[in-house]
Amino acid sequence: MPQPRTDLLGLSALGSAFLLGFLVIDSAFDWKTAANGDFQAADDYYDTILVAPQVNLGVVIAGGLHLLPLLLVTDTVRSSLDGSSKLWRMWWCSLSALLLYLVLIIPRYRKILKHDKAEELKRVTKNWWLVLVTRVLIAVLLGWNIGEFVALLR
Repeated sequence: MPQPRTDLLGLSALGSAFLLGFLVIDSAFDWKTAANGDFQAADDYYDTILVAPQVNLGVVIAGGLHLLPLLLVTDTVRSSLDGSSKLWRMWWCSLSALLLYLVLIIPRYRKILKHDKAEELKRVTKNWWLVLVTRVLIAVLLGWNIGEFVALLR
């Protein structure tokens, strides 16, 4: 079985670490919204952060660092289809985290950006705990991804 390139996987782990940092920052505002019903905190934060080009560029760069190396070693992943390899688990953790983000978080971002009236925001952020739970799941997957890379180094 071909050996994975640790330099590429290291970039993926680095991207995971950056994305984890973004998640931690976002979760502070999600917590205020989900636990305290402070919909205005989420609205102010996301109205600022989601339209800031430097933040979006940072997320795209971190996401690229996270996913691109794993796409470049796809042949190695395919050769380890037994599911026991660390590389295979890194690949699936990354794909799962991406799907959770695209399906459960991005649509809520779009909703919160569309609404500015207090009643609409209360409705949009009513079940914001789902965003917080999704972030925790993504954080676990990213952490697992980093852990698999560290285990590859041993």
